[in-house]
Amino acid sequence: MKGERDPPTKGRMGRITKSIVRESGVDDARRVMLPAEEYESVRKGEDKAELTMMTMSRLERVFDEESRVRIMERCGRQCCGPTHQKVRKALFQESSSLEEFLDKLNELEGGKAHYRITEQGAIIVEYPTCQCGQVREAVKRFPNHTYCMCSVGFNKELFEAVLGRKVDVILVTSAICDGGPCRLVVRL
Repeated sequence: MKGERDPPTKGRMGRITKSIVRESGVDDARRVMLPAEEYESVRKGEDKAELTMMTMSRLERVFDEESRVRIMERCGRQCCGPTHQKVRKALFQESSSLEEFLDKLNELEGGKAHYRITEQGAIIVEYPTCQCGQVREAVKRFPNHTYCMCSVGFNKELFEAVLGRKVDVILVTSAICDGGPCRLVVRL
């Protein structure tokens, strides 16, 4: 993919392109993604969100739900990069319990996210607003949770890296779809 009409290969939208290519190839990536310059030329947050919403609409037409979830979770896993993981792993190692780790994580996040453990041992992750710079300034609500599967992937990557084991993450609510906070449940 090296022409002027090729989809993006950098940034958040580039991660989506690469994830689509990994899922089913370059042709489908070109069917879903606009040329890179169309994404790169947009500066206003609400316009980025609108362009992303249209991209998700095309993704939904091309792929079944299972494939869309894999594509977007893969993007979220990439968003939770090595530096992000390293800081949180260090916090976990300094903590004497999962509860203490979550308290330290809450302090680190400074109100951007809140983590708590339930009586059943699951972790509730709550973001007061969408944390993704690509869509957080959306004016219109997204019609479904496809894009939010990125956050599911991000939290899977984060907690699997920190805890050293597989976790399951379920999206409960989404700020860009449902209004209110984003809420996820991490099952250990």
